[in-house]
Amino acid sequence: MLCIATYAFALMTFTSAGLLRASEKPNILFLFADDHAYDSVGLMTDGYVQTPAIDQLAAQGVYFERAYNMGAWNGAVCIASRTMLNTGKSLWRAQSLKPRQSLPIQPSWSQRLKQAGYTTYFTGKWHVKLYDPKTLFDQCGTIRPGMPNTKDDHHRPVQGQPDTWSPSDPIHEGFWRGGKHWSEVTADETISFLKEYHKADTSKPFFAYIAFNAPHDPRQSPQEYLDRYPLESVPLPGSYMTSYPHTEALGIWGIRAETLAPRPRTEYATKTHRREYYALISHMDDQISRILAELDRLGLRENTIIIYTADHGLSLGNHSFFAKQSMYDHSLASPLIISGPGIPQNVRTQQRIYIQDVVPTTLELAGIPESDFSDMEFTSLLPLNTSGTGRSLPSVLGGYKDLSRCIIQGPWKLMYYAKLKRFRLYHLEKDPHELNDVAEHPENRQVIQNLLQSLKAQQQEFGDKLKISAPE
Repeated sequence: MLCIATYAFALMTFTSAGLLRASEKPNILFLFADDHAYDSVGLMTDGYVQTPAIDQLAAQGVYFERAYNMGAWNGAVCIASRTMLNTGKSLWRAQSLKPRQSLPIQPSWSQRLKQAGYTTYFTGKWHVKLYDPKTLFDQCGTIRPGMPNTKDDHHRPVQGQPDTWSPSDPIHEGFWRGGKHWSEVTADETISFLKEYHKADTSKPFFAYIAFNAPHDPRQSPQEYLDRYPLESVPLPGSYMTSYPHTEALGIWGIRAETLAPRPRTEYATKTHRREYYALISHMDDQISRILAELDRLGLRENTIIIYTADHGLSLGNHSFFAKQSMYDHSLASPLIISGPGIPQNVRTQQRIYIQDVVPTTLELAGIPESDFSDMEFTSLLPLNTSGTGRSLPSVLGGYKDLSRCIIQGPWKLMYYAKLKRFRLYHLEKDPHELNDVAEHPENRQVIQNLLQSLKAQQQEFGDKLKISAPE
């Protein structure tokens, strides 16, 4: 890791709350993906997944290998994640928020930055039912739905059976609907915004919220990107399974994305989907590269904080799941990168954080006094240091509906399956793929008791009312 001796002083220029003039505030470029699992970038795959732009951003800043989404109250995990992101509220309190006709819900992320003097811009996937983005941002590009719908049914690849589906054929629409791939349109619109901003008075900083639909299915990209990943070269995921014993009890069996491959799972279907997934990630990465190149060309990079992350992860064959509703890291966690002026460079950390911690982080970077966002349930990551972050998150809580919960603390992850009243326990340092459940080992009984106590404390803190029974 590269240690930059002057980072603390540089960062102080951003974090002296309430003292920053508009010309001193950094621009904030938030690049947001959909369904990007923590382990699907070049830095986590020895370069197999081709993400040079994302990898370069990581080298220029602080790269959190795992940033966690707290979970979801329905199958569309992205709705919960994006609601938490835009409100700063934890899962169960975000769920309780309702749109109101006459009273404001509460200031959104973008509204808080707008009040701090920022020009605000949005383009891409929204999927937050509380707000209309046109009322939150100064300018909006194309506002996309939750996923690109195809003209016909998405394929379910079965080896030896004819498959008329082609991820690169615009005839199926989806990402191709409108005549140009949605990731390319998102980049085009972002570049147009940057050009227009540069022509105007750049003494007023910008906040640009750029939300790609990629790499959510249908996983469509130009053929040249698919050609980078020959099917025979695609590795199976670390926790690949043909079946999982508790899928139905977890409420996952009927999820739409879970039906995109045969049961029991096959290597062929898993590799086919992962090939298309990696191709779409690489295509998105090239669009990010275009945005960053324009930022450089306009001379805006030196005063721009750039954040890259996603709303949650994705399974695609891990533990036999194909969606993102489980409590395993492949579903809960995404990469998160912060780079820009005053941020340490080439720092890579496994420090656990929540994805939504970026919200108070950006508010602090914008010079907003902490007392003005004390209602937020997530925590600023500042000051960042060469070990990743200046604070320590004692534990991470996860939950899906009233069906499953988890707590991650120290080397351990404890899961609870409510319908089964069953615990699962994993030692993440010894078992990073979460394959060996050691909950039944007698020597771990006290470990479970301690973790359960922490889990219940976290539930109380965040307003989660699910009752969890101690193991008998």
